[in-house]
Amino acid sequence: RQRQMCIRDRNMSRIQSAIDDLNKVGLLTNDIEAEYSRIESAMTYRKYNEVIEASEKLMQKIDEVRKKHVIHEVLEMMFNAEQTLMDMRAMGIELEKYENKLKTAKKAFEAEDYNKALSIAREIYIKTSSTMKEVSSAYDILKSVEKELANARAQGIDVSEHLGRFEEARTAMSEKRFGDVKEICLELEKALVSDKMSYFRDR
Repeated sequence: RQRQMCIRDRNMSRIQSAIDDLNKVGLLTNDIEAEYSRIESAMTYRKYNEVIEASEKLMQKIDEVRKKHVIHEVLEMMFNAEQTLMDMRAMGIELEKYENKLKTAKKAFEAEDYNKALSIAREIYIKTSSTMKEVSSAYDILKSVEKELANARAQGIDVSEHLGRFEEARTAMSEKRFGDVKEICLELEKALVSDKMSYFRDR
C-alpha cells in the first residue's frame, strides 16, 4: 500500500511538472487536460490503481508531444544553420569546421539523440549568424565610404590621398579581415569629414 502511494505521488508530481512545462510553450492540449482531470477525479475516490495506470499512460502521451516538439525544433534549427552556411559559402568564407559540426548534428538526429542534435545545430546557427552580422557590417561601411568618396570627388574635393587606403579596405574585405575593413573605413570617414570642412571653409 505504501509503495503504491509512493508511485502514485511520484507520477502525479511528474505529470503536474510536465503539464506546466507544456503550458509555458503552448503545447498543452485539451485531451491532456481532460485526462489529467479524470486522474484527479480518480484520486478523489482513492482509486489508486486506476490513478497509477492512467498517469503512466498520460506521461507517455506527454512524452510523445515533447518528442514531436523537439523534433520540429531540431529540424528548424538545422535548416536555419544550413541556410546561413549557404550564405557564407556564397561569400567565400571558410566553413569546414561548421560543415563537420552540421554532419555531426544530422547523425545525432538520425540516432534520435535530439537534444544533442539541437545543441549542435543551435551552436552553429549562433556562431555563423554572428559572423554574418560582422560580414554585413563590414560590407555596409565599405559601400558607404565608397559612396562618400564619390560624392566628395563630385563636389571637387581631392580625395586621391585616400584611394590607396580605400584599396587596402577592399583587399581586407576580400581576405575576410572584417575587423580591418571597419577600422580603415572609420578612419577614412573621419578624414573625409575633415577634408569637407576644410574645403568649404577655404572657399
